[in-house]
Amino acid sequence: MLLVRVLEVAAAKLVYGQRQRPDRTVGAHLERRTTSQVGLQLVAAERLAIEADPLNARFLAVLGQILETPKPRGERYVFGQHDYGWVELRAHHGLHVEGSEEAILPPAQVDDPRSPVHVISGYARTLAQRGIDFVFMPIPTRVALYPEHFPGMDAPPAGFAGTGPAYRFFLQALCEAGVDVVDLWPSFAAARDADPASTDEHLFLDKDMHWTPRAVGLAADALTAHLAAQLAARGKDAQLTLPGPPQQVTLTRARETWVLKKPWFDAENPPTQDVWFERVLGPDGEPAHASERSSPVLLIGDSFAGQYQERGADLGSLFYARSGLALDVISIPAGAALRVWKTLARRGPGGLAGKRLVIYVVSAEALANPDWEQVELPGG
Repeated sequence: MLLVRVLEVAAAKLVYGQRQRPDRTVGAHLERRTTSQVGLQLVAAERLAIEADPLNARFLAVLGQILETPKPRGERYVFGQHDYGWVELRAHHGLHVEGSEEAILPPAQVDDPRSPVHVISGYARTLAQRGIDFVFMPIPTRVALYPEHFPGMDAPPAGFAGTGPAYRFFLQALCEAGVDVVDLWPSFAAARDADPASTDEHLFLDKDMHWTPRAVGLAADALTAHLAAQLAARGKDAQLTLPGPPQQVTLTRARETWVLKKPWFDAENPPTQDVWFERVLGPDGEPAHASERSSPVLLIGDSFAGQYQERGADLGSLFYARSGLALDVISIPAGAALRVWKTLARRGPGGLAGKRLVIYVVSAEALANPDWEQVELPGG
């Protein structure tokens, strides 16, 4: 078992970046969508709670010790029934610890063009100028949500605010820049433990960084509720309507086997995990057609945005089942920082024609990606 050295805990320095003046160049169109002051205060309070929690410094010290022994390419860190990749652990550790070999550009450096805050708020401004709303929904990581999976760490107490305050600083900076944010942490933290009465599973897979179908459902619920509240506040000025659950689809729940087909696993004998799927099926019993290029709403993101699509259990399908609105979807594994936006740009001048809303879904792990760069978007 790894020993947590007291000096390392005391020396851990948390990085939040320099506070910047809020960006006031956002037009009135987007200002109406800005996260409420109450929500902003909650994010700031959560950040302060994490800073004050000794669990956070201890956990970062544990990760630092683990990363002192990099694994050869293809090998994984195995802790009981859970295993992790070096990049996954480095992403969390590097975002929060100053001076380490894994240190990565702090995500909240608003004035740096390579910063996620700079790029994401830039997209929000650009789209607002074209009359298109923008919603950002980052996905918490399993590293932040389940510190007890690691050697020497106990399960956190009730009211657990997470590990790594830089993530909260990141959300706070986005809110101050006028970006409409759907914060999944509260619902994920409340549901982090397995619930034997319902699904008997956690929110992330045991041997892969991706979320389970249970977590996808929570995200679909949160996104639908957020948009419904925003549209209701707009009243007659709303650009969209949510028709409501479509009658032509059927929701089924069943425990099925998910095969983990990853390059680092044995292709002939890959690991599997049984998970509960909430599937959205059409009249023919096949996954419902929940993706339409002509939709006024574009969902753009990394592999999380398309996870379980072949089962009819992805975010777009579950959102369709709850809202009645099919989505145009661009999902590229490990491509949320840059490649998804380049794919959108390649659609040409009409790539945003008819769009009224862009939903950007990104795993928080992507904040450590060095490829953040704002792409010139096609005309609408």
